[in-house]
Amino acid sequence: MIRMKYIIVDNGEWIAPVLFSEAIQHFEMANNVHGEVLSAGYVRFAPRGLECYGDSISLGLKSAPEEDSKMINKMLGVSDD
Repeated sequence: MIRMKYIIVDNGEWIAPVLFSEAIQHFEMANNVHGEVLSAGYVRFAPRGLECYGDSISLGLKSAPEEDSKMINKMLGVSDD
């Protein structure tokens, strides 16, 4: 199974998730976006949409599972919360 990674970015105007392949390091993706990375980890399919978990060793950041999952699912139209 291919795992997806994510980072949550705050550029001062908005906060948004960026999802990407596990073949890319969190650090590499963070260097290609403008803003502060607030959290990072992995996403997996769950019964109620995507679920965030884990951490990023390359960034030294943990996921915020509940908050990050809610944001990503709302962005994808999976949840109305």
